[in-house]
Amino acid sequence: MPSNKIIFSILFIFTTTLLITFYHRAIHLDDVWLGEHAYWLAKEGVVRSELFRGLLDYESQLFVYHKFFVLNGAWLISLFGWSPYVLKSIGLLYSLIFFIFVFRYYKNSSQTQCLLFSALLVSNPVFIEYVFVYRPEVMLMSLGFLSFFFLKKYLESSKWIHLLLSAGLAGLCFYTHLNGLVYIGAGGLTLLLYRKIGPALLFGGIATPVAALYFLDVYQANAWEPYLSQFNNDPAVEKRGSWGLVLNLLEEHKRFFHSPREIGISLLVIPVLALRWKSIFYHKRLELMYVIIISFSLAVLHDIKTSKYMLLYLPQLLILVAFALENIYLQVAANWKKGVTVLLGLYFLNGLVSASILFLKNKNQPAYNQQITQYMGEKGGNVMAVMPFVFNEIENFRIMGQHYYVALYEKYTGEPLTTEAFFKDMEQKEIQAILIDEDLLNKLPLPLEYGNYRCIFQEEEIRVYQKK
Repeated sequence: MPSNKIIFSILFIFTTTLLITFYHRAIHLDDVWLGEHAYWLAKEGVVRSELFRGLLDYESQLFVYHKFFVLNGAWLISLFGWSPYVLKSIGLLYSLIFFIFVFRYYKNSSQTQCLLFSALLVSNPVFIEYVFVYRPEVMLMSLGFLSFFFLKKYLESSKWIHLLLSAGLAGLCFYTHLNGLVYIGAGGLTLLLYRKIGPALLFGGIATPVAALYFLDVYQANAWEPYLSQFNNDPAVEKRGSWGLVLNLLEEHKRFFHSPREIGISLLVIPVLALRWKSIFYHKRLELMYVIIISFSLAVLHDIKTSKYMLLYLPQLLILVAFALENIYLQVAANWKKGVTVLLGLYFLNGLVSASILFLKNKNQPAYNQQITQYMGEKGGNVMAVMPFVFNEIENFRIMGQHYYVALYEKYTGEPLTTEAFFKDMEQKEIQAILIDEDLLNKLPLPLEYGNYRCIFQEEEIRVYQKK
């Protein structure tokens, strides 16, 4: 088995690499999309979107969004200003909270398992990608783990304060993201499986009112009809009909074999857990139960099989893997140990490749955007631009997002997007400048001059049109 010194060295290398990527990584689409929600909440007290102007009245007020997560972002913007790094610090903050409780979880347990768990997490390609992206999954993972931690404490001690904390945190998960419902279900069902009916009812009784904070802004504005309209017509949600739940379950394997990145994770997790499943069942039954409940819930409820939702149960899954790895190295035949060592090495290599890709894609977007502003016309005017232009130009222009326009124009107008229709629509919307990239350039044959617009700047994959 790798010594604690080697495991700690791997942990140190990946932690250092991750901290460097806090600054040295490209703007993610969700940094923009969700960051705008936090910006308007901090500035105006309501969540809305200029980027998605024209879609479901988003420019007036949004009622379907990641409530507590966006509120956290708005608090930080109010304190430190508008910047991608302010938003990315949410992941850093909640990761620190998470690891404090990880160390508490392992306080009276194996130091080797604690080091293995930590190294496996910080080298996990999915965690590497999303830890410093302004998305709620890492925050949700952290709050969900805290809920699990106190649930475990309650089952060990029968102290009511632990049950109340677990339930409250589970409700807070729902307030953070609707997917947080799985933590309420996991906590309640776990208590029922442990034949604790009264505590299960109390768990639900505490979690539900906390979760209901999600609907507070809808209630205050008496906006149930707009809320339902936005929820039912959300472009990010696929409607699958009556067989949707069955199809969702049948397609769950895609989450684990979606790309080489996910395959690299599964190549370690599946064999290791299979080798020591009996030991896991007897010694880590609660963690195993939690993983099964949450993964099954996500499989049934979610048609989107993206790997980022794996983060919701990744802590418990890696706890099982760390336990199984130590068990294998202590008890299993030498040939199996060699094979597991190879798989473990491939897992770490997979993480290293993922981190390297982030470095290669890096771009100082705010500085680049500032250079482009000289071509965008008068400040305060209407522009259409690529989503990253929001940093930090949201304070200088009213920006309609190109990504929305390309993806949703035909869906919501019922007409094909043509060159003529595009420039005519820009004219009607009084757009003074257009900053576009390959998404639109590959879709439409756009000449350098058309109607009242002409191209005044282009390089590599972008082009800027200005109204004459």
